[in-house]
Amino acid sequence: MMTADPSRTAWELHQQYDGPIADLEIRRPTLEDTYLEMVATELHPASTYCKEAS
Repeated sequence: MMTADPSRTAWELHQQYDGPIADLEIRRPTLEDTYLEMVATELHPASTYCKEAS
């Protein structure tokens, strides 16, 4: 799942599942992730490579 607001998403998951989620990881995109998103956007302006999950 990708989100612009990981803190909010983690809190919503916490509420949805009535407590902590085992093995939940929150990480920032790597340099490679950022590069691939930039390249995909340049090559395909309508690309959905890293669109925020709903």
